[in-house]
Amino acid sequence: MRKTLIVVFTLLLASGCATVEDEMPSTRAGWKMAGNPLTNCSPATDSVPTLKTGRAPVYPVKRLMANQDGYAVLEFDITPEGRAQRFESIDRSHPSFYAHAKAAITEWRFEPAIDEQVPVTVRCRFRQNFRITGDRR
Repeated sequence: MRKTLIVVFTLLLASGCATVEDEMPSTRAGWKMAGNPLTNCSPATDSVPTLKTGRAPVYPVKRLMANQDGYAVLEFDITPEGRAQRFESIDRSHPSFYAHAKAAITEWRFEPAIDEQVPVTVRCRFRQNFRITGDRR
């Protein structure tokens, strides 16, 4: 019971103090991805994929408890069906930031890239920033 209360308290505390950012600032509550932060999509197409639906990644609790900001840079394919797959970690400040970003992106749905009026698979790069804000600093 004590452990459960500690976890619940930590999550409540964290919800007001931590933000998860894409390349443009945002917070998890009411999170919207501004613009199109997907970069270096290849091959070149007539249109690039855009996010249709998705939630911001959850801040890794152990990193939050350690008062650590972080980031993860991922590459992944976006299929003609608008799903992300074949993930690769390009850079990260801690493995948990990559794991949490990947878990969220797996659930995202995209408008696929279009080339000659046909949806195609492209490989894209994405940077997810994790920042602690508020009184925890």
